[in-house]
Amino acid sequence: MSAVAPLLALLLAGAPAGHVLAGASAGHVLAHAVDAGTPLVPGDLRPAEGDEIARARGGLAPAALAGHEASYRLAEGMPVRAGDIRPVQQVRRGDTVAIAYRAGPLSITAQGRALNGGALGDPVRVLSAATRQTLDTVVDGPGRVRVGTR
Repeated sequence: MSAVAPLLALLLAGAPAGHVLAGASAGHVLAHAVDAGTPLVPGDLRPAEGDEIARARGGLAPAALAGHEASYRLAEGMPVRAGDIRPVQQVRRGDTVAIAYRAGPLSITAQGRALNGGALGDPVRVLSAATRQTLDTVVDGPGRVRVGTR
């Protein structure tokens, strides 16, 4: 039992900076700088080394990056945390988008300009090119938004 106490104390206090317990993950950091809006892939991360290990604690695992992009410019050697990423935007501010309205058998489409960006299912305001009215829509796919019921 006495051999377990020092190990338990080390686990509870955390390993000293630069040390990793056998079998524990050292965490991951960015292998290179990433610009805002750039989709992330697991290969963008590398295992933390040396002084990076303490900084990398609490960072996301490579698999968690799938389907996400950088919210802002991310520096090389830094961990990626949940607040640093967002789902990949299907519509970006200023994009020309297809606006769809569907109600039963009725389907109307028009073009517009996105006033803000969003991922799939996010609300986006769009300026209709035909009427110059601002519409509240929902992102339906890349470059597509919808109004009304599905």
